[in-house]
Amino acid sequence: MATHGEVLKKVSQLAVLNAELVEEIASLEQAKTDLDQRFETNLSCLYQAIRELPVVIDVLMLETPPPLKLTFVVRTVMADISRVEGDMRASQQEASKGMIATADLACKAAEHIELCSSVGRTVSDAQRRTKSSLDESNRRIASAQQEIADTNRMSSEMASQARRHDENAEGNSILFWTTFWIPIVNAVTIPVSLSLEALTAEIVTKSAEKVSLEAIRYDLDNSLARLNLAQGEANERARHAAGLRDQAKLLMDNYGIVTTRVKDVLRALDHLGVGEEVTAEGWNEVRTLGLLAFKGLLVALKERELLAPECSGVAEMLEGLKGLEDKACGAWELEF
Repeated sequence: MATHGEVLKKVSQLAVLNAELVEEIASLEQAKTDLDQRFETNLSCLYQAIRELPVVIDVLMLETPPPLKLTFVVRTVMADISRVEGDMRASQQEASKGMIATADLACKAAEHIELCSSVGRTVSDAQRRTKSSLDESNRRIASAQQEIADTNRMSSEMASQARRHDENAEGNSILFWTTFWIPIVNAVTIPVSLSLEALTAEIVTKSAEKVSLEAIRYDLDNSLARLNLAQGEANERARHAAGLRDQAKLLMDNYGIVTTRVKDVLRALDHLGVGEEVTAEGWNEVRTLGLLAFKGLLVALKERELLAPECSGVAEMLEGLKGLEDKACGAWELEF
C-alpha cells in the first residue's frame, strides 16, 4: 500500500515522463523532417534522371543493337540513376533507424498511458482510505462531543439534586441528612472529571488527525487533477508517436518500393557494357527488360502518388508500349 508521499511522488514523476516524451517526440519530428527533405531531394534527382529517359528509350526501341556511342549515352544515364540509387539506399538506412525509433517511442508512450492508469488507481485508493479515515475521525469527534454533552447534563442534574438536598437539610438537625450525599457526589464527580479529560484529549487528538487528513485529501485531490492532465497529455503524446510511427513506415515503404524499382532498372541494363559489342541475339532481351524496368519504375511512382508532373510524359510513353510483359518472360528466365 503506497503512502501519501509515495503517491505524490508517482504523480510528479508522470509529469517528468511527459516532458521527456515531448523532448523525444520533438527530436524525432526533426529527424523525420530531415528524412522527408532527403527523400524529396532523392526524388528530385530521380526525376532529373527520368527526364533523360526518352533518349535511352529511343535507343532501346531500336530493332538492332545500337552503335557503341549510343550505348555510352545509355550508360551515362544509368550512371546518374546509379548515383541516385546509392543516395536513396543510404537515406533508406537512416529512415530504417527512424522507423525503429518511432516504434520504440510509440511503445514507450503506450506504456506511459498504462502507468498513468496504474497511478490513477493508486490515487483513487488513497483517496478512499483518506475519506474513510476522515469519516472515522469525524465520527469519533462527534461521539466524544456527545459523551461530553451527556456527562455535563448528568453533572448538572447531580448538582441540582445536591442543591435540593442541601436546601432540605438546612432545617434538619439530623447530621445524617447533611452528610448522606457527600460520598455519593464524590463517587460520581471524580470519574466524571476523569472521563471529561479523556474525551477532551480524544477530541484534541482526533481534531489534529483531521487537520492532517484534510491536508492529505487536498494534496490527493490536486494530485488527481494533475494526473488527469498528465493522462490527457500522455494520450496526446501516444497519438502523436503513433502518427510518427505510421509516417515513418510510409516513408520506408516508399523508399523500399522506389529503390527496388531503381535496382531493377540498373540490373536490367547492367550488361550494356561500354566498348563491348551487344549481339543481336541478346539485344532483344536487353531492350525488353530495360523498357519493362523503366515502366515498372514509373508505374510504381504513379501508384505511390510520387510521380512529378514533369515526368508524366515519360510515364505515358512507357504505358503506351504493349506486350512488354509477354516478351520479357523468356528474357527473365535467361537473365535470372
